[in-house]
Amino acid sequence: MTADANLKTATINLNYTTITSPITGVIGRTNITVGNVVGPDSGPLTTIVSRDPMYVTFPVSQREFLRLKGEEERRRRQAALGVRIRFSDGSRYSEPGEINFVDVTVDRATDTVMVRATLPNPQGILIDGQLVRVAVESEKPEEKVLVPQAALIADQQGIYVFVVVDGKAVVQRVKTGGESGSSVIVDDGLKGGEQVIVQGMEALRPGAPVMASPAPPPADRS
Repeated sequence: MTADANLKTATINLNYTTITSPITGVIGRTNITVGNVVGPDSGPLTTIVSRDPMYVTFPVSQREFLRLKGEEERRRRQAALGVRIRFSDGSRYSEPGEINFVDVTVDRATDTVMVRATLPNPQGILIDGQLVRVAVESEKPEEKVLVPQAALIADQQGIYVFVVVDGKAVVQRVKTGGESGSSVIVDDGLKGGEQVIVQGMEALRPGAPVMASPAPPPADRS
């Protein structure tokens, strides 16, 4: 009986040496090698990242959040809100994603709500921790004021652009709400139709006389 009990105990202890991952993914850097003794204080053995699907989290302003909430109500019986992402070089990821989680609190520091979307990653192109630009697909097109990224200037008070008024440069404070290609969406501060200066701002001062000329439209890479 003692031998049987010892065998059962040894079998149980042997089973404890096999650690099964709770998720399917790819193993990253391993901190422990085969043969090492580990315990509760050993820390993480390795890092496993789920590769397909992948999650992308991004902040959304309260104004955009309310709009998306309305879109979600209209689509609830049809499909989830879709998202598209672009990489840092401007290229577009081919696989569309869907929003699957919206946080229940607002970040008071940024006045934004955190949103999460799921993206298929069958070819393993997406990598954990990668920085991307997210665009939420709207049910119907909306008119938005867009300005080139180069026109935006940041200081301690926020973001502003120079607009041309009566032949002079005037500071106009703006609030941005995301990106569209190589341009930035302006939620507040511009109504549309203003002349915005996009070049030569290095030495420009408020009230300085300017002679504006049309700038070529920004290229939208895909």
